Amino acid sequence: MLIKDSEITGWVDLEAKVKQFFEEMGYRAESPKMIALCGRGQKEIDVYVEDKRASVTLRILVECKWWDTSVPQETVHAFHTVMAGTGANAGFIVSKKGFQSGAREAAQSTNINLRTFEDLQGAYGNEWYRHQLNQLNEAVAGIREERALFFDQFSPLAIPNSMRFHTPEQRQRLRQFDMWSRCLISLAERERPRSFDVEGPIVTRAGPNAPWSLEYIQKAEGHKFASVREYFAVTIEASRRWATEFADFQHQVYSAFDGLPPDRQSELMTRNLLEFAEETPIRVLRECLPRDQYVDLLARLQLKAAEMLNQSGPADGQTGGSQDQTKGATSEGATQ
Repeated sequence: MLIKDSEITGWVDLEAKVKQFFEEMGYRAESPKMIALCGRGQKEIDVYVEDKRASVTLRILVECKWWDTSVPQETVHAFHTVMAGTGANAGFIVSKKGFQSGAREAAQSTNINLRTFEDLQGAYGNEWYRHQLNQLNEAVAGIREERALFFDQFSPLAIPNSMRFHTPEQRQRLRQFDMWSRCLISLAERERPRSFDVEGPIVTRAGPNAPWSLEYIQKAEGHKFASVREYFAVTIEASRRWATEFADFQHQVYSAFDGLPPDRQSELMTRNLLEFAEETPIRVLRECLPRDQYVDLLARLQLKAAEMLNQSGPADGQTGGSQDQTKGATSEGATQ
């Protein structure tokens, strides 16, 4: 997560990165910000930070000093006057070259903190990590909700919630969303960095990209994140993108299904309920049988279901289409 002081390119860049850092923890930040001093005019602050999540709004002032010399005592005294005039809760002077001994003495017993940018990140590192993790968990929780509706039972047989995904193309895209969701959940749980100060690069087996994207094809064997910051930024964005794209896909499919003739909808519902009725009784045996016996039992059940479906006639306009899809689902279920 840490951005090295040597990576800062100048005063403006330092201000921007300080502002970004606080925003990544959920604070509201402005840079620069003109604030009023109590009865003494106004003062421009390099970075102004507020936390309205607190019971009483927390205000933090940050001054960035991109000097080639250490910050002297006089700078701390001047900043202390600004702090008193604004009623801010805490203040930071962030320096490129550190601080003179007199400056450190002047800051003692005050609400002014003297830091380099690396020191600032280290002081807030755990809070930064918790906020990033909370955002990721929230995004992944939405994926889990959809998985409970569509994917937990997606293989080896269909369930009523997948009834509207009745074409081979729709089923294929549904399986791709299933695969993508598994990768994102793996990234969020098993493969995530466990602290803010893990050194990069971070190499994972799963990747954050959609299975139909070029990036997925290029990085199918894994993914490399340059840092903890990049891991969270990319994985959170990908998880939110999954939710948006799946909602759009679901809306398209449902609209197309609602446009089908009533007798066609009834035909698909009958087919789906038949598969569901065949599958449900065996679910209670999942925890009672060895895995190989359970998979074998599922395979036998699918063959029986395929025979019954073929006897009722093809439901997707292709002779034998149901049986081919069922066999494909058996193979997928056996490998998971």
